[in-house]
Amino acid sequence: IDNANENNVRYNMQYDFSQEGTLVFMVYQLILTGELVQVDMNGGIKSLIQEDDNWIVGPKYSPDGQNLAFWMVKEEPNGSQVWTYNMAREILTRFTSEGTNAWPIWTPDGSRIAFPSIRGSSQDLNIYIKYFGTTAPSQPLIVGDRTMQPKAWSSDGKILLYHLQEENDRGWGIHMLNMDNMESEPFLNGDYDERKPDFSPDDHWVVYESNETGVLEVYVTDFPGKSVKHQVSISGGHEPMWSHQGDRIFFRNMNDFYVVQVSWEPEINF
Repeated sequence: IDNANENNVRYNMQYDFSQEGTLVFMVYQLILTGELVQVDMNGGIKSLIQEDDNWIVGPKYSPDGQNLAFWMVKEEPNGSQVWTYNMAREILTRFTSEGTNAWPIWTPDGSRIAFPSIRGSSQDLNIYIKYFGTTAPSQPLIVGDRTMQPKAWSSDGKILLYHLQEENDRGWGIHMLNMDNMESEPFLNGDYDERKPDFSPDDHWVVYESNETGVLEVYVTDFPGKSVKHQVSISGGHEPMWSHQGDRIFFRNMNDFYVVQVSWEPEINF
């Protein structure tokens, strides 16, 4: 998808894919404005939300495809909050209220939403989690002295991949939280940026972006062994994600979307 309009003006965008392969993306300029639109695989576009003077970022489909979660920036104190949108009823609902909140992701069963949040005297984004559709307050999931962002759950919800700022200016690294014992350990943390991971549907592979060559590119490695690594993009790549069938990897390079077919037998090929 080339996101230049007829006047050759380019915009930024965030995106996600539903189980059926429908693309939803939010187009925004550098000023606080945003429109959330849904695009089918034939290029048909449907506007979902138009928010004047606000900024909509990072939409994510719920596992059943019925709701979206995203964060919205409003020009008010604590104006960065997570919101949800019910697509059938066309209802927009504020999901968070305490602190400054961003980048939500759904748990695999759709019951909760995890998100990074700045609270209290801390200036770091820590990870919190909150039940969807209830009035229960959010709970801290990972709290520390470095900024972090939740990115991907294993299909059984037992492993959360997140990236955080490493110590000693080593860039971003990818870590994993074991939900059974609530212990974290590094997964990828070289002396460069490794971030924005996503699990393959069978949890055997992780796609991510890294600037180990000096340019952000998309890579795939096996999970959890990291015995092999494949470079997916060839001229820059950002924000990769798997299709729900596991046969494609989507990513963007600046404002353009790309898709790579994946072959699994006899071994993974791109």
